[in-house]
Amino acid sequence: MIALDTQIAASGGIDTRKYGKLLAQFTPKVIETEAENDAALEVIVALMSKGEGGLTAEEDVLLALYSIFQSGSKRGLTH
Repeated sequence: MIALDTQIAASGGIDTRKYGKLLAQFTPKVIETEAENDAALEVIVALMSKGEGGLTAEEDVLLALYSIFQSGSKRGLTH
């Protein structure tokens, strides 16, 4: 399984170590509360503020992941 993950990451042009550090720093997860939603939005805004072409490949993947989680959080958030 590890070889497959590395292969997928390599084909996506990301450095798995750099991406791993980003994941450890931001720890994305399914958004269940308003507070988690607010925190996810802060990450999205911070990444988007770097502007088009200003993100590393790893940050671009992280932004896409957060965007998916945030867009899916519209239903059933708790306080």
